[in-house]
Amino acid sequence: EVAVNGLVKGVWFEGDDEYGKYLCHERGDAYLIGLLWIAMVNHYDIKCEAPVTGELLYQIETYLIPALTKSSKVMRAPHIACEVAEDPVPNIGAVGTGISCGIDSLHVVKNHARHPRKNLRLTHLAIYNVGAFGCFDLNKADRQFRWQIENSRRLCDELGLKLIVANSNLKQEFFTDNRFTHTYSNMFAVYMLQKLWGTYYYASSGLVMSFFDVAEAEHLDSSHYDLLSLACYSTRVLRVYSEGASKSRCEKTKDIIDFPQTRKYL
Repeated sequence: EVAVNGLVKGVWFEGDDEYGKYLCHERGDAYLIGLLWIAMVNHYDIKCEAPVTGELLYQIETYLIPALTKSSKVMRAPHIACEVAEDPVPNIGAVGTGISCGIDSLHVVKNHARHPRKNLRLTHLAIYNVGAFGCFDLNKADRQFRWQIENSRRLCDELGLKLIVANSNLKQEFFTDNRFTHTYSNMFAVYMLQKLWGTYYYASSGLVMSFFDVAEAEHLDSSHYDLLSLACYSTRVLRVYSEGASKSRCEKTKDIIDFPQTRKYL
């Protein structure tokens, strides 16, 4: 439950039964990340009833929040009240990425499905219904969500990867323009399953590193600063990469032309 100005909202996250054991209910990490942009824009302070991982909290408070709020006329640094858990949550070392079968996610798959280093080689693809499928027309969003599952399942079967499907009402309860908050909401989903992931690739959205920007961040697609935010969301046991951040979308397209699955699933 999340309480805002006395109004209590039930925010849920659900997935396949086999991944239930990886859900992290012991920490407030996921909710801190998922609601951070909303708190900064609306000038809310944050109180977490569950402990927050100390390493994660330090990076968010010391680097991410000051960078985003310093030049903003809208965003304000929230006071975060929580118990601190010094050790990160252990995980089983799975390696994953979100899969939309667009250029960016297929670039991750092409370059990491057969990576020679085991700790960087994909084991799972994930579909998180946390905003990318829309919030206004829920029937249309559900159809797109279901189609995406079937398309991605066939891709996983060909490559010998496992598919994770998860759903949440985060964006229904706290609606924001997905351009501004997709990094936050997707990392909410990653951290809800943080007992699973050792490495996670967040597919950059075609903005090369030279487009990095934090000025007036409330008006920016969060991809402009995911090199910073994803570094702040990484811990010693869960490493998050902005995959493809050195390439434009045109360069990524050229890179995946010879990938057999591109013609089938793009």
